[in-house]
Amino acid sequence: MNKKVFLSRIGFEGKVSNSFESLTKLQECFLGAIPFENIDIIEKKPLDFSTSKVFDKIVTHKRGGVCFENNSLFFSALRALGFDVRVIEAEMFPGASFKGHFDHMSLIVTLDEVEYLVDVGNGKYFGDPISIHSHAETTGEECIHYKVMRYGISDFVLCFNEADTWKYRYAFRLASKNISDFQQVSHFIETSPESIFTQKLLVTVYKHSQRITLSGDRLLITDQSGLQTEKVVQDSEQAKVLKGYFGISA
Repeated sequence: MNKKVFLSRIGFEGKVSNSFESLTKLQECFLGAIPFENIDIIEKKPLDFSTSKVFDKIVTHKRGGVCFENNSLFFSALRALGFDVRVIEAEMFPGASFKGHFDHMSLIVTLDEVEYLVDVGNGKYFGDPISIHSHAETTGEECIHYKVMRYGISDFVLCFNEADTWKYRYAFRLASKNISDFQQVSHFIETSPESIFTQKLLVTVYKHSQRITLSGDRLLITDQSGLQTEKVVQDSEQAKVLKGYFGISA
């Protein structure tokens, strides 16, 4: 892991310390520079989220990736920068209990014995890293509030507030996992016709308090108030849009 090159890729300036302030800034910079995107899946290119491969794809070639890629890269970077970080498994939009389909990778960072949920691979900005034991709320994009609550006896769930109701984004377990543990579920999201990622192109990034998304042939720009503008992108315009809005030369 070339720390200097990684920090340059995400636009982080200044000195990194083992602190909540640095962690918050690193997460925000990552989300503002590196898109969540499924271009390789649409082009039927197998994903490889080992340390060297995600660094080459996302840092060297200035691409983005899905959760397994973005969070794998961030995990390796945080560890190289001296943070106490581990990979965990999560389940998107769970019910009252786990279905057992752990289809998301996230991270836990421990600072001064406090555990924080950190995520740069969910296509959303949740605000600052979230303390998982305090019920503290954060404010993310579109001023949506998030917090972590208990889920069952020993697990947790990330919640978001919609119309004064707390809803589940994803549930997660605290046990440390290996990056290789996600290969099977990654194969599913890459190849299954039931996977949302095989259906159409999705590229999205959050920067300058705007969510910018290319979904199929629709370019959507959503401001912090939730106001959205939409434009149809012709096939002949796609490369220009990917480069201009997302910095991707695919």
